[in-house]
Amino acid sequence: MGRAAAMTPRHLPPRSGLPAAIPSDPVLSDGRAPCIDEGGCAGQAQCRSGLQTAMALPRKSRSGDRSYSSGARSRPGGRSYGGRRRSSGVVLLSVLLVVALLAAVAWQLVGRQTLVIAQARYTFNGDQSLEYALGAEAFARQVLFEEWQAGGADKDTLLEPWAQTVPPFEIDNGFLEVQVTDMHRCFNLNSLAGGAWQQNLDRLKTLLRNRGVPEALAEAWRDWVDPDQDITGFGAEDGDYLLQQPPYRTADAPAAHVSEFRLIRGVEAEHLEALEGALCTLPSTTLAINVNTAEAPVLASLAPTASEVQMQALTEGVRDFDNVGQVTSQFPDLEAAVDALSVTSEYFRVDVRASVDGGITELSSLLRRDRSTGAIELVSRNFGRDFRTRFVVDVEEQ
Repeated sequence: MGRAAAMTPRHLPPRSGLPAAIPSDPVLSDGRAPCIDEGGCAGQAQCRSGLQTAMALPRKSRSGDRSYSSGARSRPGGRSYGGRRRSSGVVLLSVLLVVALLAAVAWQLVGRQTLVIAQARYTFNGDQSLEYALGAEAFARQVLFEEWQAGGADKDTLLEPWAQTVPPFEIDNGFLEVQVTDMHRCFNLNSLAGGAWQQNLDRLKTLLRNRGVPEALAEAWRDWVDPDQDITGFGAEDGDYLLQQPPYRTADAPAAHVSEFRLIRGVEAEHLEALEGALCTLPSTTLAINVNTAEAPVLASLAPTASEVQMQALTEGVRDFDNVGQVTSQFPDLEAAVDALSVTSEYFRVDVRASVDGGITELSSLLRRDRSTGAIELVSRNFGRDFRTRFVVDVEEQ
């Protein structure tokens, strides 16, 4: 009995923090169930004491040698294994984020460096091609001066060295092509701003009509270059152009470039194509057509009785006229245009295309050669992509 009494839990006073609900199936320290049966507790104080003891003792694992907690498993020193795994994951994500940022920055730096290198190379090649183009212009000026020294002051023909078609020649990492064009082979649009504008207006109308272009454009051009706001025939002045979108005004002065003809009211792209090579603008208000270099449509526009067929016969032959009289003796219809004919030229255009390793410069320079001294004067330079080669290569299919 004494032994059994020793195994009976002591009767302790209830704790203030005892849970309101008694857990199901409590276990005592010796593994026995508390005194609960179908009839209830044998003694409330004894049962309560046993439950308190059972709740105060740690629960054992199934193996009997480890205790379980509500949190993560602990290791010696107080650190939990789960916390270590979470810390390692955060560090790994941080490292991956830093690596990704460094990779993005490196990619940006490499891309910018590549772009800077390409820009520097393109700029260098462009500057080098520009120097080649300016050198070609200087070469053309020298050719024109030497031709004048050799007796070219009396006449200018397509048989002279400057007029020959030269194929592109190679330079370091590229090529260079030069063309010289006589600017007295085309109709000077600024002649409609001079004293003989009425006669030249009729000639321009003839040229437009022969090319299938409306004659009214000639009157509109007269209004573009004349100094007043009076409308000529079917022309147009500021009142018409201010209604355009965007609005603009007439120049009321000689044109600086033939591209101004595109601004005339009624001009279409097909008109420019039909008149290609026949029109030009010179810093002069006189009309002087070199019969040794002009094309048939331009010559046919100078005299009312001259036909394009007759002028075609003139231009297809070898032209080496020393004076205008030799021309009119063979083609009497041109006698009415003696005031606009010449066998010499004063203005020349030099077109250059230089390419160096992808860097391309296209230059168009207008030169004036003094007829008495042969001095070459630069009138203007234009940079753009308007170069058209004269050199054609026939490639046979293999």
